[in-house]
Amino acid sequence: MQVHQWKKQVLDELPSIFSSRRAQNQKEQENLTASLYQQIGQLKVELDWLKKNLALSLDHKRQFVEPNHPDISVARQCELLDLARSSWYYKPVAVDPVMHP
Repeated sequence: MQVHQWKKQVLDELPSIFSSRRAQNQKEQENLTASLYQQIGQLKVELDWLKKNLALSLDHKRQFVEPNHPDISVARQCELLDLARSSWYYKPVAVDPVMHP
């Protein structure tokens, strides 16, 4: 008889046990998502500010590119610096004064 009462009590309370855990996990996930979106927004604001205020010459921008960077490709670095990727690869050639008077 006692076992029957315990079983009934467990079966009655079982849904609320799992729903409270699920609600807690969902709340933690929502907090994490909100925090990550806040960080993304902050980084976007900082990047936009940097691009606006970092008025460098083409040569200076080219010097910032790190071709062997482990995490950021050359293409992405050029994009962040507002530098055409082709201008990073461009190597100026000296003009021969004899050929071009």
